[in-house]
Amino acid sequence: MIFPLVAILGASGSGCGGADGPRPATELQEINPTATGGVDCAATARLSKTSLLDDFEGGNTDKWYFFNDKTPDVVQTAAAAPSPRCNSQVALHVQGGKFADYGGGFEIALPDPPFDASQFTGIGAWLRKGDDATALDSIYLNVRDRFVDGGAANKVDPSLWGVEVCDPNPTAKDKTQCGDTYGASLGLGREWTFVRAPFAKMKQGGWGFPAQMDKSALYAVKFAYYGNSEPGKGTSIDVWVDDVLFYATGTE
Repeated sequence: MIFPLVAILGASGSGCGGADGPRPATELQEINPTATGGVDCAATARLSKTSLLDDFEGGNTDKWYFFNDKTPDVVQTAAAAPSPRCNSQVALHVQGGKFADYGGGFEIALPDPPFDASQFTGIGAWLRKGDDATALDSIYLNVRDRFVDGGAANKVDPSLWGVEVCDPNPTAKDKTQCGDTYGASLGLGREWTFVRAPFAKMKQGGWGFPAQMDKSALYAVKFAYYGNSEPGKGTSIDVWVDDVLFYATGTE
């Protein structure tokens, strides 16, 4: 069965789903796929605890918000499509390019925010690169908590803006800004691989409000990719994503 195209996206990111500012001056933690010689179907079975965010088996992407930089004549597509792997039959496939501004991404809001992820070690997902050899070989995974989420900051006393939480209405682009999320760069291989991003190895970009992540008050999980504004050097994305989840191992 071929599932229908869910969305053809040209919308720019908003305060709740943009690219989270400029690329960090230094690369975020690279967490490379480790499986070799085929798909390791038992990767998630070895985890001590998981909480699934989406497995896409319903054939839709209703839980996700998609965005991109609206580079002229560029289309980003997203679909829940057949991609058999172990016990999974359907995965999210996102394609597009070449993006010549901030890039784009896709985000899922967490249930009953703020979501308490204190019992978990990090976020994991099955990932693989698609057939476009020119597409990016990595994708950023970002997490927003109460300190850097603009919506959460809007609900506290304004006297705390830029002091205890980010400033949702900054007068300048300084280090009080919201959106400087905690994240990691995840490598993409050509085979399905379960990639783990421990909270302890996630870093902020360093351009917005600095804070230590509060795992007990998370708002969203986002995958993002960056564009390239050099003439003729926009970036393309071709990524498959499945079984996005919180996980615990007791060892990280």
